[in-house]
Amino acid sequence: MNSHSMVIVHRVKPEYMAQYLEESARFVELMDEKQTGAKLAGSWTCMIGDQDEAVHLWKYKGGYSEYNKATAIYRTDPVSFQNLLLLETVC
Repeated sequence: MNSHSMVIVHRVKPEYMAQYLEESARFVELMDEKQTGAKLAGSWTCMIGDQDEAVHLWKYKGGYSEYNKATAIYRTDPVSFQNLLLLETVC
């Protein structure tokens, strides 16, 4: 089966890390609720080195077509997009 993985690294202002983690969890729920096909395979924060980083590994079982579908959904869905904007403000 065709699949695609993507690693996302966000640099988060330290004073916003707790809020970022809450918003990230909600974003993952929204991606599942909206049936985007995107699955979070793993998520980490750094304890040594750049402690302002959050790393996420997303998987798309349908390859790039599934990735494109997920991207279109979260960029056009008002709730998902609002949540994404909140994530971007704390990074």
